[in-house]
Amino acid sequence: MSVFPSWNGYQSNDIGAKKPMFEMRKNCRINLGNNKGCSYKVTLGSDSNCYMLEGLNGKSSSAFRIRDNNGGAVAEAKRKQPSSGVVFRDDVLTLVVEPHVDHSFIMALVTVYGLIRYQI
Repeated sequence: MSVFPSWNGYQSNDIGAKKPMFEMRKNCRINLGNNKGCSYKVTLGSDSNCYMLEGLNGKSSSAFRIRDNNGGAVAEAKRKQPSSGVVFRDDVLTLVVEPHVDHSFIMALVTVYGLIRYQI
């Protein structure tokens, strides 16, 4: 049994799927407390095809970046800051996604991340 559980994502159009589309697993550095050293590794089929979700330092707890296996940023989510001065809750985000990335896949990762962190 693993200390850090994993979450599996399945395609909705494949009802009887036995193999998940992706797996998200929490990675933490033991010496850092309060999830500050935690990131999430997302694996698509093999370890060579993966993404990392990592919190943005100095930002709200809901701000994070998604990197591909080459370390390049493919998406970034931040707490929405409207110009009117109204303060939104932590679950209202601005999401910037690179054009070459599957946007529905990124939304699945954002949703799982929010559920894991009890923010949605």
